[in-house]
Amino acid sequence: MKNTLLVLTALTLVFAAGMINGCRHERHPGAEFVVDYLAESLDANDAQRRQMEQIKSELLAKGKAMRAAHLAVANEFKTLLAADELDQERLKQIVAEHRSRMDELADLAIGRLAEFHRTLSPEQKAKLIDKMEKFRKMHRSRWIPDSEG
Repeated sequence: MKNTLLVLTALTLVFAAGMINGCRHERHPGAEFVVDYLAESLDANDAQRRQMEQIKSELLAKGKAMRAAHLAVANEFKTLLAADELDQERLKQIVAEHRSRMDELADLAIGRLAEFHRTLSPEQKAKLIDKMEKFRKMHRSRWIPDSEG
């Protein structure tokens, strides 16, 4: 059970990162790649593909809103740095707000992954775990450490 949870958590983070990273481009090639790759790897049916597209759109919109907030925070941070004395309380508040936005994104991604996970057949779940294991081996300890230590 722990391994399944670890795999699903890692997949969620990879999926969310891919979606958000894809937001930087007008056509979102990173997000399109993630959806196409997962759909092909899992032999997803039409309903699952539509659900992945919906998840992609939702995460992209959230990422876009987060980037807008990031720009405002960056400008405020410059103002704080220009002051004679650094307002530590405001800086802590900024960090707390950022954490809150990241928690919202994680909650959204995990919730949508759970919904999608319910649509997967046992064979698709096995394929997903196999893909995660191949990904882990390919990237070694950068993502998931070996269980041997």
